[in-house]
Amino acid sequence: MPFSKIFSGDLPELTFYVIKYLRNDLKSLYSCILVNRFLCRMTIPILWEKPFALKCLNGKRFDFLEVYFSFFSELDRNQLIKFGVKFKRISTPLFIYPSFIKSLDTYRMELHAINWANNLDADITSSPSTIKVEPDDITFLDIGKEVEIGYNDIRLKKFVDMICSLLLKSFMINNASLKDFNLKITTSHGLFLPKFFQLIFNNTTFVSNVEKFSIGFIANPNVSKFSQLESLLTSLPSSLPFVKHFHISYLSRSKVLKNETKSRTHILSLKISLDAFNFYNNHLTSIEFN
Repeated sequence: MPFSKIFSGDLPELTFYVIKYLRNDLKSLYSCILVNRFLCRMTIPILWEKPFALKCLNGKRFDFLEVYFSFFSELDRNQLIKFGVKFKRISTPLFIYPSFIKSLDTYRMELHAINWANNLDADITSSPSTIKVEPDDITFLDIGKEVEIGYNDIRLKKFVDMICSLLLKSFMINNASLKDFNLKITTSHGLFLPKFFQLIFNNTTFVSNVEKFSIGFIANPNVSKFSQLESLLTSLPSSLPFVKHFHISYLSRSKVLKNETKSRTHILSLKISLDAFNFYNNHLTSIEFN
């Protein structure tokens, strides 16, 4: 093999292993973009696999959401314009970035939408203007390892839900195929998800290759939308045929159950019957209770 060919950038098999080795080294991956077109084409999809894994920082605005917005239809962009958003004129993207996403955490997607809104030069609580949204209009409240979301205005909540809904729609329209999918629904966030359940899990391109699926769910008797969860779980076997890691976190805010368990302070044993485990006794390697 000619020595010059090794450095010509014309070795897909060699380059593949180099990029694979650098997969978790973002700084090096960004450098690869500048080497040549071939490396750029191989690196860009990897950099856009987990966009929402970036840590949200108050006062720091990430522009990758605006790249996604450039793929919105005119009708979808007009929905955001009604809230006072002003879109910059940008050139046609070189890549179809929404198609590259492989890992989607709806909770982190919502946090990024909030972070973007907090640094938006618009007042989305009133008519369109150029007044800056104050950082405390939407707040991050530290709750253990996670962050609870506090909204000071219902219009802000609708704005964030719309952004997340349009992002989901864009991922599906641009034929994204997920490997890791994490849904989280509580009384304060993720409320836009139930109306998308049927659309998401009927889209074979979007979810059929998911290998790791997680759903975190806090049930509130006063929220009727949560009743759709049962139908979602029923459809999962056919919608997610290749899932290897299946995690469900279900917390009930039912006062009846909570008070019942609290009142029995003398209890010495607790038995929970889950017959689902009987079907996995040949290949299940771990069970975790929290």
